[in-house]
Amino acid sequence: MNRLDKRSEISEELENRLQQTARPMIWLILTEAWCGDAAQSIPVIQKMADLSSKIQTRYILRDENLEIMNQFLTGIKSRSIPKLICLDAHNLDVLGSWGPRSAESQALYTSLQNQKDLSSRETAERLHKWYADDKTMSRQEEFLTLLDEWEHS
Repeated sequence: MNRLDKRSEISEELENRLQQTARPMIWLILTEAWCGDAAQSIPVIQKMADLSSKIQTRYILRDENLEIMNQFLTGIKSRSIPKLICLDAHNLDVLGSWGPRSAESQALYTSLQNQKDLSSRETAERLHKWYADDKTMSRQEEFLTLLDEWEHS
């Protein structure tokens, strides 16, 4: 997380969009310290939130908040994290959610999971190489679209 926090940069387009956000939001993020995907995403999510005076972040542990996690499962039954739940800051209505990965990295992960000859270690290594090559850009691109959706919900 420290490496990403130091090296990742928010695109100018996303920075401008974040600064134009008018709707006050709370980004409630379910996470755990052991989660590799969280380590790859939380630094850039926090950097995004820090660029807007209208966005607050709150972090909660998945394993201590299963009743919330169970409302935002990935697929049919996966408690995958990180999971960002966007709330209206005034009434706490759910505006939407994101996670645990960008669509592109989720597709890669699913493909790797389907390769029965790969160990979980090899799967993790390939996924983390993808994260390094992506340099947070897929997540940033998704948040450009999500911000529009959430602001107009």
